[in-house]
Amino acid sequence: MEMTQEIKNGLNQDTIMHVGKNYIILISIFVLLLSAGCKDGFISDKPYKIAEIPLDEGKILIYKSPSNATVQESIQIRTSDDTVNSKRVFMRYDVLQEYKLTNDRLDLILQDTSGFTVKTDTFSIELQSLK
Repeated sequence: MEMTQEIKNGLNQDTIMHVGKNYIILISIFVLLLSAGCKDGFISDKPYKIAEIPLDEGKILIYKSPSNATVQESIQIRTSDDTVNSKRVFMRYDVLQEYKLTNDRLDLILQDTSGFTVKTDTFSIELQSLK
């Protein structure tokens, strides 16, 4: 009888230790997500600004829009006059490698890193077309 009680007590302690380990793992994952920049444990699907190019009149704003279940990731070109609507959208591109502003155009080097090989393309946009 006494041995049976000791076995039950040992099982209860093992169960408590197992549940405690699960909580530690969950808390560790939560802390890891927060430290990785995930707001509230979830990655935001809202576009965020990755570059701001000053002009004589206003600015050109370059945003990255992450992908989600219904939308592919993209690089978006906006102006300071209209920060909501995109003037140009480059679907599937997720990296702005480089940009160069000349007198009348903006040159972009964009990358698509979603496939097995990285695809790099250069685009040239006339500044006049952004107005």
